Amino acid sequence: MKKIILILFLILFLYSCSDTPYFENDELGNLIDAANDRLYLYSGSYLRAAEIVKSPYARYDGKETLHEIPGVDPNQWLSENIEKLGLPLLFRESSIAEPALEDFGAERIHITESGEINIRVGLIEGEQVRLIVEDFAHGEAVSQPLDIEHDYLFYFESPEYPGIYFVLNHFTGGDGQAYLFDRWTKRTVICRVPLFGGN
Repeated sequence: MKKIILILFLILFLYSCSDTPYFENDELGNLIDAANDRLYLYSGSYLRAAEIVKSPYARYDGKETLHEIPGVDPNQWLSENIEKLGLPLLFRESSIAEPALEDFGAERIHITESGEINIRVGLIEGEQVRLIVEDFAHGEAVSQPLDIEHDYLFYFESPEYPGIYFVLNHFTGGDGQAYLFDRWTKRTVICRVPLFGGN
């Protein structure tokens, strides 16, 4: 037991001596930057970093790393490790409000086909983006269809949140009806914008 405690103290000492800051976890999964008196809140899983700076900005939980997002102030947003998770999850400084899709200011949607490897298959711009956002923001929640024929990920891009995507699923049921789905809230709505030959 003494050996384990000694090893833990050694690990913490090495982290404290490195140039990479160490953040503490609170009981809710948020991160505390005690040196700068900042609290970073875990953001909804629908928010992703478009890319990250590979070298760690900070560490937490003994081994996990946080990374800067190009074009974004690290005092406001940080990302978890992209290589480990595939899709990097975000933390935001507690004074930053988490945006809803209708407040995100989306101007483009990058489309990827879901699967073991996500393959980019298209781009949506202009009026269709506004209509899709409107469908999700104001659409009535419905049940998911039992059969799904086509499943895509929609990465909403906004100049107001550079380097950050708002991500939703878009899928078509066996009846040809299209849906938007938020994995975080489990909310499903009908997408009325004709895409991929659906609706």
